[in-house]
Amino acid sequence: MDILPPGETIAKLGLEPNQYILFVGRLVPENCAHHLVEAFKK
Repeated sequence: MDILPPGETIAKLGLEPNQYILFVGRLVPENCAHHLVEAFKK
């Protein structure tokens, strides 16, 4: 697998810089992922 500059990887995935969040973890209540979503909305 080739390592691409971040801009190329973001574009390849159809994402726009600073317009997404990355959450790595299980979607269970105690991880409070809902706080990330609410903060991103604001």
